[in-house]
Formats: sequence, C-alpha cells, structure tokens
Amino acid sequence: WHIATYMDNDIARQSQALQKSGKPIKSLRACMKGKEGRLMGNLMGKHVDISARMAITENPNLQLDQVGVPYLIARNLTYPKRITPYSIIYLQKLVQNRPTEYPGAR
Repeated sequence: WHIATYMDNDIARQSQALQKSGKPIKSLRACMKGKEGRLMGNLMGKHVDISARMAITENPNLQLDQVGVPYLIARNLTYPKRITPYSIIYLQKLVQNRPTEYPGAR
C-alpha cells in the first residue's frame, strides 16, 4: 500500500495516503503529470520573446547539414560572438552593414 500510494495516490477504490494536516500526499505520478508537473513545467521549452515558427520544406540548393532561414528572420536573429584577432575584421564589416543589410549586426 505504501509503495503503491507513493507511485500513484489517485488509485480508484483505495484510500489515499494523507499528511498530518489531512491533505493527500503528492505522488510521483502527480509530480510528473499536468501543467505544473515536472515535464510541462520544467523540461519542455519555455516561452521566448523572439522566435519564429515556419514549415520545413526541401531545398535542392542546401546541403544536408544546412537549414534555410528567410532574410527577415535571419536579420532578427542574434547570437553571441567572441571577438578574436582572427574575427575582428569580419565583425567590423557586419557592424558597418548595420541591421538593415544582410549579413549585418546591431
């Protein structure tokens, strides 16, 4: 009974395990399922400020390990880039292009 209620405290025709306060004990199943559960609450993706959702289509001009991104979306994407002596000229060119021209930088 103890192990069964620890795994699932909502078994039909079985009394629930209760805390000293009288509230039912939250089982492992209850911790995992539902909107507030571990899966939906923590492990799945979170809401983000800027994201794009598109249909995936084939393109014969792309390699198998490449992904095509529309220019409007690509201009809006940002990612951190480390400045090194090897990359400084390229990054300066991106900043000179400004965000309106692709490839550009903010």
